[in-house]
Amino acid sequence: MTIDRIVFAVAGTLVLLSVVLTLAFSPWFLAIAAFVGTNMLQSAFTKFCPLAVILRRAGGGPFAEKEDPELAQCLTTPGVTRALVPIPSANEPVLRTF
Repeated sequence: MTIDRIVFAVAGTLVLLSVVLTLAFSPWFLAIAAFVGTNMLQSAFTKFCPLAVILRRAGGGPFAEKEDPELAQCLTTPGVTRALVPIPSANEPVLRTF
């Protein structure tokens, strides 16, 4: 499962949990759904998702191996904290920090 799919799965789970908790206990649990929705909206415009950053720093998972082999090599090389990795759409190197 890629990081993007994990992010969507977590967001969907939190929204559904929020609805269930709202129906069972208090309407204040809708704040969870509002927070998730706001985060997804800002992520669409800024391309920054805090959960994706956390997941990448936690190991990258299949994202690094399947979608970006050079990034996977950098993540598995001891002592490497920065790498030049080309963006697939632009073919220009970008400095990524892990």
